[in-house]
Amino acid sequence: MKMAQSVITSQVPREQWVWALVIVAMWGLLPVSPTLCMLLICGSMFLLIKLHCIFLFGSKHPLPDLIESVRWCCWVGLKPESFFLKPKTLKPVKKAEYVLASLKVLTGIGFAVAATSMTSSPVLAAWMLWVGLGFILYFGLFHIHALFLQSQGRSVVPIMKAPLLSCSVSEFWGKRWNLAFRDYAHRTLFKPMSKRLGPQLATMIGFFFSGVIHEIAISIPAGGGYGFPMLYFLLQGVALIAERKFKSLKAGWRGRLWTIACVLIPAPLLFHSEFMTSVVFPIIKFLASIMGQ
Repeated sequence: MKMAQSVITSQVPREQWVWALVIVAMWGLLPVSPTLCMLLICGSMFLLIKLHCIFLFGSKHPLPDLIESVRWCCWVGLKPESFFLKPKTLKPVKKAEYVLASLKVLTGIGFAVAATSMTSSPVLAAWMLWVGLGFILYFGLFHIHALFLQSQGRSVVPIMKAPLLSCSVSEFWGKRWNLAFRDYAHRTLFKPMSKRLGPQLATMIGFFFSGVIHEIAISIPAGGGYGFPMLYFLLQGVALIAERKFKSLKAGWRGRLWTIACVLIPAPLLFHSEFMTSVVFPIIKFLASIMGQ
């Protein structure tokens, strides 16, 4: 037991994580459909990051038992302290939050159903489905799961926090969009790099890392569009640094327009047409066949 504890609590060399990403990327060599390839890659990376979080948590706290570890892996968040440690105070969950999250799921289903009737326009239909899946999963089911865990005494929070209210690119990526990945990247990458290299270079390294992750998860399954996701995230890094120097970009309605322009306009670089047609569109055809269309 002590030996296992020492193994868990030891730091994992960064070189091993480079090889881990390479191995995950090799899923793209398997003779499987692009959609299945994407699911295998995303699932593998998620489990690797979850494992790393356990390593980090175990270096300062007692390791959770097997059942708790499985429950942790079922939660999309990446902040183990909020999951395993009991909070001093916790606000009661309001039923209205369950209703709001459920409405988001229904909205996503509406988008998905609409996408099945647009098969003559593959890219547009794929975007419709992709938005629908975002509502169903990220804004809906993951939110409901967070509320359930809160009712069980855990201090987890939904990973989406009204991103459309962002008044800056830094607020969007740092406080409102996919807080799970933000927590992980900030802890393992930005903070140590910022101390060594300064916040600006650390910011660019963080977005470069995001670019690598999305190249593996998006471009490799699609078999094309290489470099576009990386370009998207590097643009986000440049925009974030720019608004630090020109603070007027972060004020009021200007900040919201600036954020929308930076995040949404180049979005086709991230989810490029190769990904939409070869990975997402087959899901639409599958759903249409089930619905008898």
